[in-house]
Amino acid sequence: MAPSLRPGDRLLVLKREMRKRERAYAIGDIVIFEYGDRSYIKRIVGVPGQHVLWHGLSWELNATEYFALGDNRSKSIDSRTFGPIPHRYIFGRVVLKYFPSLQWLGRSHRSTSPHGQSPSNRLG
Repeated sequence: MAPSLRPGDRLLVLKREMRKRERAYAIGDIVIFEYGDRSYIKRIVGVPGQHVLWHGLSWELNATEYFALGDNRSKSIDSRTFGPIPHRYIFGRVVLKYFPSLQWLGRSHRSTSPHGQSPSNRLG
């Protein structure tokens, strides 16, 4: 899969504190999290309670863990390397790339806003 994001892209991130209406991250969400001494941007492919299989390896996600992979699978350092990500490590969901081009990311382009409009309607 080709990378969705490149160095220099500018992103709009919905921080965890602002997400009180949403209960959880979903498959397809692009999230930002800290692991060790680094920050990562990856796509959620496994949610709490799921069993994830990847090329003979297996992970059982507990009630607070997510499994995230980079879109550039052959070069990505992600959950295949450091395992499931605890919910508390995730500090936001990427909803929009606004530079150099405008692009909705993750599941945001399919959902509706709290005001009942789809995101594409709000762009005008």
